[in-house]
Amino acid sequence: MSRYKLLTGLLISALLVGLIGVSFNGRSGDSESPDIPPISRYWQDAQNWTKNAHKQLTLKATRYLGGVQTVFVADGLEDKSVKEKSAIMEETIDIIKSRLYQYGLPGVVIRSLGEGKFEIKFPGTVEPKEVNRLIGSTGALEFRKVIKSFDPDTGVASLDPSEEVLSGKEREGQRRSYIVKKAPLLTGNVLEDVRVKKSQRSRNPFYVILQFTGGGAKEFARAINNLEPDEDRVAIVVDDVVQSAPVISQGIWDTAKRSNSIETATISGDFSKGEAKRLALILRVGPLPVEIKIIESNVIKEKQDEEIFRKGLSRLTWPFLRLTWRLVR
Repeated sequence: MSRYKLLTGLLISALLVGLIGVSFNGRSGDSESPDIPPISRYWQDAQNWTKNAHKQLTLKATRYLGGVQTVFVADGLEDKSVKEKSAIMEETIDIIKSRLYQYGLPGVVIRSLGEGKFEIKFPGTVEPKEVNRLIGSTGALEFRKVIKSFDPDTGVASLDPSEEVLSGKEREGQRRSYIVKKAPLLTGNVLEDVRVKKSQRSRNPFYVILQFTGGGAKEFARAINNLEPDEDRVAIVVDDVVQSAPVISQGIWDTAKRSNSIETATISGDFSKGEAKRLALILRVGPLPVEIKIIESNVIKEKQDEEIFRKGLSRLTWPFLRLTWRLVR
């Protein structure tokens, strides 16, 4: 059986799932009502089957088309109670699901393994690097005052205890380092929304717009007013990497002083469309409560055995055929 026939079979099964969902979701009302047609007696059966069918199709696509199975573990849970571990892992998995689904990666299945571990499976049609980039970033956003920027090859003589060195995002093959204050001026907790925009005049057109909450806009304005216009710089830091470090212009400083509110900030730089989209999504969904790392990754080889596939597909379509028989008899 060719790979294309295999994929076609899975797509046809998915279409059957969609047709069932559409036909039943188009009906409303309580199944106990005498005015409802007899077909609605099977409403719950159809809903339950449709709910699980996508997951089954994904697992079978992974099994027969190949894919990747990766196991992650959360760091820093050793001193947590069982209840705290459970809450942290539930939040972590929910955030990762949101990142993957909002980014539009199809066919990804996530399940908890206990003991601070979880597993992600995705079929061979999904690029593993995309998944790892979305999951591997904690997504912690901070605004830091810049003391100095320098070429990392030159090094730094000494640091004040209140300062630290962070690496900058690579741009056109070059990377700067920054001495910044450890205490942040602002964090990502005050974000209202994050979007990707495109400029028509810039050589690097994609940039990210940060929109603050009402309280965050006032907090940001206060932080700006404590800096020197046309002199001080603010580093926009994500996961300890400086994404950009703009100078506080006189215009921005005057606006902050006059209105006591700055509603947006911009992260610009050498972004591809995919990089900007990924960064915006990670910041919008919010940071992970813990750092995670890969402890196991396996490639699931593609299976070409036609008999195995025929049996697997029959198990998947049997509930559909049984339900159809109940409806038409």
